[in-house]
Amino acid sequence: PSIGGTDTNTGLFTGSDIIGFSTGGSERLRIDASGRLLLGTTTEGHASADNLTINEASGNGGMTIRTDASSAGAVYFSDATSGGGEYNGYVQYDHNLNALQLGTVGSERLRIDSSGRVGIGVTSFHDSSTRLQLQATGSDHTGIVVTAAGTSSLAYLYMGDTDDKDIGRLVYDNSTNAMQMWTDNAERLRIDSSGNVGVGTTSPAK
Repeated sequence: PSIGGTDTNTGLFTGSDIIGFSTGGSERLRIDASGRLLLGTTTEGHASADNLTINEASGNGGMTIRTDASSAGAVYFSDATSGGGEYNGYVQYDHNLNALQLGTVGSERLRIDSSGRVGIGVTSFHDSSTRLQLQATGSDHTGIVVTAAGTSSLAYLYMGDTDDKDIGRLVYDNSTNAMQMWTDNAERLRIDSSGNVGVGTTSPAK
């Protein structure tokens, strides 16, 4: 081991405006001249997120935050040193609830609970069969927007089961500006661009 030298076999080493730590003859950790912390690598990550770079060259890599079974582990995003700005944004896993929570402006906005249900703006669900629930705050409206890639593309919602995932459909055809409703894999109702309604036909009469 060496302090103030370049021996990187085991222990602390310095050189070229860096401080590093090595084990087993390989460098494991480096603080570079810019104060960036590099684990398992000597090359920093993307310039927008290079304060800490973790690398595992030969396999999967990552970071573990471990707490007890009744506590939460979190990553906070801050723009202040006191008050709500210290946790303006956050990703948190609550082990007591077994729920993953995402927050903005200091408040929870999205939750994935222990059953895999997704709630946006909600912390409790309507019932056990609800898989996705949205709720506005205050007097705001709420909804889902489905936008197709172009003026000739379809925007749709599929409904079905594990054997046939799209047996029921709600389709908007942007090329003709027509709304379609499907059951049992066939179109049953169409409202065309003029508001004419056809049941069992794709050409509604005026």
